Amino acid sequence: MTYQELLTTAKNAFTEVEIREPDIDAKLLLLHVTGFSSAELFLHLPDEAPREKEEKLLELVEKRKTRYPLQYIIGEQEFYGLSFKVSQDCLIPRADTEILIDEVLKVIKDGDELLDTCTGSGCVLITLMKHRKLKSATGLDISEKALKMAKENAKRHEVNPKWIHSDLFEKVTDKYDVITSNPPYIDSEVLKGLQPEVKDFEPNMALDGGKDGLEPYRPLCEGAFNHLKDGGYFLTEIGYDQGEAVRKIFEEAGFSEVEVIKDLAADDRVVKGKRNVR
Repeated sequence: MTYQELLTTAKNAFTEVEIREPDIDAKLLLLHVTGFSSAELFLHLPDEAPREKEEKLLELVEKRKTRYPLQYIIGEQEFYGLSFKVSQDCLIPRADTEILIDEVLKVIKDGDELLDTCTGSGCVLITLMKHRKLKSATGLDISEKALKMAKENAKRHEVNPKWIHSDLFEKVTDKYDVITSNPPYIDSEVLKGLQPEVKDFEPNMALDGGKDGLEPYRPLCEGAFNHLKDGGYFLTEIGYDQGEAVRKIFEEAGFSEVEVIKDLAADDRVVKGKRNVR
C-alpha cells in the first residue's frame, strides 16, 4: 500500500469504532511508525510503503481500535511546548492543566522552593523548572511507578528535582514557597461513564476523587497550609464545576485571597490560595 492508502485505511478503521478524531489519530500513528515530519509525509503520500512499516501500522491500528489511548501507543504527549514520556503508570498530560501552569507562573519567582504533589508524569514540576530558576523543586506521588516515569522525564529535560514517595504530605517535612497539585477529582460514578480511553486504561488512582470528586481536597488543603511558608501559595487543578466547593475547603483550611480561575471554555479549572504572613 502507498502511504496515502495506509492513512485512509487507518482513518476508516477509526471511524468505524467512533474514535473522535479518526483523521488526526491516523496521521499521528503513521508519523510515529515512519519517523517522518508532517511535511515529509505529505511528500511521500504517493510512495509505496515498505512492508514492515505497513505491518507495524496495521498492528497499531488494531490496538487503537480497542480504544487504547493513542498517547500510550506513541509513548509521548506534548504539554506546554514540551514532550513528555507517558505510559499506563501515569495520567496523560492534558491541555486543561496548562491553565495551572499559567497561574503558577504569575506567583512563583526565581529562588523559590516548589513542591508538586500528585506529580504523575512530572509535567507540572518539570515545566515550572524550565521557566523559573528555583532554589529547589520536589515532586511527590503515592505511585512508585509514576515517580519512575517522572524521573525519566526530568532526565529528558535536563532538570534535577527531588522526589518523595508519599501518600500526600505523610513524609513531607520541609516548607515551600509554592505548592501545586493536580489530584484525582472525578466523581466515582461519573468516571464509570467516561470514554473507554480514560476509564479503562488510565490509572484509576489518578482519576477517582470519590463519591463527589472532592475527597482529595480537604487533606490537600490542610497539608499544603501546614507546609507553606508565610506568604506562600497553593494552587490546584479542579473539575469544571467544583470551584465554589473547593473555595470553601481552601477557606476552611485557613487560606486567604482564595480565587477560582476559569479556563478558556469558562469552566472552573484552578483554585489558588495564599497563606498570609502572620
